[in-house]
This record gives sequence, C-alpha cells and structure tokens, in this order.
Amino acid sequence: MSRRGFTLIELLVVVAIVALVIGLLLPALGGAREAARTAQCASAIRQLQLANIAYTIDHNDRYVPAAVDFAPPVDVMPAENLHRWHGVRDHTGEAFDPERGPLTPYLDTAALSTATRRCPSFVTQLDSLDESSQAGTGVPIWLAGPTNFEWGSGGYGYNEDYVGRIQYPYDPVTGTWPTLAPDPIAGDRDNAGERAVRFASPAATVAFADAAILDDQPLEASFVRPPRKPAFPSDAPWSLYDPTTHFRHRDLANVAWLDGHVGAEPMTASVDSSPVYTGSPRRAGLGWFGPALDNRLFDRR
Repeated sequence: MSRRGFTLIELLVVVAIVALVIGLLLPALGGAREAARTAQCASAIRQLQLANIAYTIDHNDRYVPAAVDFAPPVDVMPAENLHRWHGVRDHTGEAFDPERGPLTPYLDTAALSTATRRCPSFVTQLDSLDESSQAGTGVPIWLAGPTNFEWGSGGYGYNEDYVGRIQYPYDPVTGTWPTLAPDPIAGDRDNAGERAVRFASPAATVAFADAAILDDQPLEASFVRPPRKPAFPSDAPWSLYDPTTHFRHRDLANVAWLDGHVGAEPMTASVDSSPVYTGSPRRAGLGWFGPALDNRLFDRR
C-alpha cells in the first residue's frame, strides 16, 4: 500500500492559510488585551478616588492636597517641594516614594498602593525608563532618581488646580482673587485640599485621569490640568495650559470623577506644538476632553 505525502505546493498553501488566520486573529487578541488593561486601569483609578473620599472623613472634609509644600503661604510652611499626593521624598534630588504618600493608608495594603498607581497600558514604558535610570545600581527606584518626571504616580494625574488646593477664581473686573469664607486668604493655597462640600456637581467634576507630560516620549505626570490656567482671564491667549490628559487606551482616557465613578473620555481638542513640550502633544495622545476649552469639568461649578 503506497503512502502519499504532502507536496511542496500543498505545504505552502497550508502555511499561507495558517498565516492568514493568525493575521486575522492578532488584532482581535491585541484589542482584547488592551480592553482588559483599560478595565484594570479604570478599577485602579477608581480606587484612588475612593481613597481620596475616605481621606476627607479624617481631614475636616478636605480632599488630599496635591503638593502640600510646593508653593504654600510663607507664613504656613516653607516651599520645600517634598510632598505630593502620590508620595514623599526627603530631598529634592530623589524621586517620590509612593509608600509614604498620604493616600497609602486609605488603600488596602502598602503593596496595593504602588500597584494602584501604575496604569497597565503605561507600565512597560515606565519600567523601561526606570531601569535605564538605575543602570544596575541595585538602589531602590525612589532613591536612584529615575528619569521619569514624577515617579510613583504611575501615569495618573490629580486635579491639582481645583481639588488638590484651595483655589480662588480670578476676577477680571478688579484684577484680584476675591476672599471666600471660611478661608480668608486671597489667591490659592497648596497646604490643604479643597473642601468636598464646595463642589456643586461631584459627578461632573474631575478627580483623577490618565496623565503624562511629553519629553520626546510621554512621562509620568502627577497633575491632570484643565484647559485654562485659573490664575488668568479665560480669554487671555496665554491662559491655555499645556495638555496633560493622556488618551492611551485606544484614543480614550480613563477619568475618575469626584463621586467615585469612572468613565472613558475621547479627546476633543489638542495642540500640534507647545513651548514646553518636545514634540507634538496631539501625536503623543495628549489633549483635552469635554465640550469646550474651559474649566467647567474641573472647577466647583
């Protein structure tokens, strides 16, 4: 009984069919993986805001300060720049240690606090930057001074302008920042977060979002900025911030709102160049979301 094997042509046809099937499946598998990472990120950023809500219970209804000693009133404390919402450091030459951050006690465990602050769609790039900065020294990342801009935030930014500080609106008529009780200090203050009761629409006010700054490639940034700088009139040409919202999840950004719910927002505006960034914010996936280039999704309205 004779046995007939495959001819070369038949083998090539089979290989071509297998390659075609793999080519069709890979995009679907990649999409499924990114969908899973997006869901994991949404859960992590929600945990950050739930921790922030828990923080208000122990701190007189105030949200966690974004940078307690970055630019506080001189009669309150020196501007040492050693504290962020995501970590603390002993010297300005160090990176921030996330396990010493003010939200850490409100997360389940210290280990979870670090994992919570690492967006899974951003983590490969962050690890690559961190490893290159250590160069095999064996020194902990937060002491080695990694090249990431604000290591420890993990790709998440906090609404520093309105939630993480006491902010008073600029009055274009008088050219001043009016005093608002019960905090009779003009201007803004970094040494305390804003009171939760001050926000009229918590479900429509940004707390945290996927964030980055651009220096050839996106780096960690711990603040998510509104479109306009609160300290200037909104119609001033210099009032536009450089965008920090990072639309890394298939052109969407996860956003945690003050009430604790999370949504995925598409980019609605951006810029092609910036005097601060190296490269194009738009091409890097940095921009703004919402219906207009104003601060309505960030401020107390």
